[in-house]
Amino acid sequence: MNVTNRSVFFIGAVLSLVLSGVAAPLAVRAEVGSLDVPMQSFVDAGGRSSEYIIGKCNAAGFTDVYYVAFEHGLYEIKARNPDRQYVEIKLDPKTGELLKDAETGKIRYKTITRADPIGTPLAWEGIISQIKKEGYREVYSIHYDHQLYEVHARDDQNRVFELFVNPNTGKLLRHPTTGKPLSERVDK
Repeated sequence: MNVTNRSVFFIGAVLSLVLSGVAAPLAVRAEVGSLDVPMQSFVDAGGRSSEYIIGKCNAAGFTDVYYVAFEHGLYEIKARNPDRQYVEIKLDPKTGELLKDAETGKIRYKTITRADPIGTPLAWEGIISQIKKEGYREVYSIHYDHQLYEVHARDDQNRVFELFVNPNTGKLLRHPTTGKPLSERVDK
């Protein structure tokens, strides 16, 4: 299938899911993250999985991660600090460590205003767990776009796919006839 036919098929499938109520509008919204570089160069540069990043943040006392983006050679992460304030922290993809202040040795962060203080997005840990149950090994990014979570994940054959997840249930969207997950390979 060429890109145009794939796009038309995907839009048609999503529209049918939205009209059938499967991909109903969100009661809450998540801030959107995106990658500045093509997925394969991100993976080749030693990119860290979302699961790894969330684990590093949790171990340092940061919770409720709701945004991860790879920008300017670093991961930008938005979460809550131990005082429950929304903050932005950075992680070095090469070392896998959160950036620290050179003088104090404490993790550097800046307090931010959450774009959507009304609700909390579906827990990323649940989305990651669901995707791993489907046979994908690592999740690299999760972001919210077009009333769906778009997820980049690697399968057991080291191929990277973009998958589409129902934001209300955390389940992968599937083709109505074949039952296969809707996906697009992004590491061609």
